Amino acid sequence: MLGFFHLFEIGFQTRATALNVLWILIGFSLVAVVVRVRVIRPLKLRRTPWKVADAVSERGDSWTLTLTPNGHAGFAFQPGQFAWLTLRHSPFAMQEHPFSIASAPAPDGRVQFTIKELGDFTRSLGKIQPGETAYVDGPYGVFSINCHPEASGYVFIAGGIGISPMVGMLRALAERGDQRRHVLIAAHASWDRVPLRDEIARLQGLLNLKVVHVLENPPEEWAGERGWINRDMLDRSLPGDDRPGLDYFLCGPLPMTRAVEGFLRELAVPVGRVHIELFDMV
Repeated sequence: MLGFFHLFEIGFQTRATALNVLWILIGFSLVAVVVRVRVIRPLKLRRTPWKVADAVSERGDSWTLTLTPNGHAGFAFQPGQFAWLTLRHSPFAMQEHPFSIASAPAPDGRVQFTIKELGDFTRSLGKIQPGETAYVDGPYGVFSINCHPEASGYVFIAGGIGISPMVGMLRALAERGDQRRHVLIAAHASWDRVPLRDEIARLQGLLNLKVVHVLENPPEEWAGERGWINRDMLDRSLPGDDRPGLDYFLCGPLPMTRAVEGFLRELAVPVGRVHIELFDMV
């Protein structure tokens, strides 16, 4: 407001009628954005609260939160999308955090988030009690198998907690009875730090799914892939007969994601078939 008052007082940028109209439109647009973000959106979230059903500890310092809609039907989402989560705060406090949805769409509207302890907020998840109120703003994003239904199969390449949206998409494929050929490549520090490991094994029994675990520090008896994801390992793990027909989903730390993106180009995977979701602190 002070900036616009200063602008019109000086008058250098508002001498022409067209400039006056332009700045007035810009000003009203900015006010409308603030009102939308600070007032209308929080009011809408207050009318659609969620309830914490449970908070389950997972491997790798992670937690799975299950939320159920409280007095409403929830929202329709595509597997792989994300939402903004507010816990122990009013939506007017603007204390929200973005997380991928780890569940498939459910008839009762419930959603699950598998979240790694990284910052002050995520380290408090173990203290969340069933019955607490949450607010969920979403869904957002186009990181979803639903956006690429024509693929002959899917390749999911995850690092760390990037496994979360991948499991959500695999759960959706299992519920649909999908029998196309799929590959999951999951990179983690060690075997006992693989979140949702048991769920991945369960989904492998329901799908035509090849699972490749890549461990940086494997146990002595480990017979699988070791170290980091590299070009040769991808060449061994990916189907050799239909790589251009598959769609590839990448999610994890930025260095891993950028490296894998380059490896896929070297393996003649079309750029348009590669879809990336980057995790970072927000």
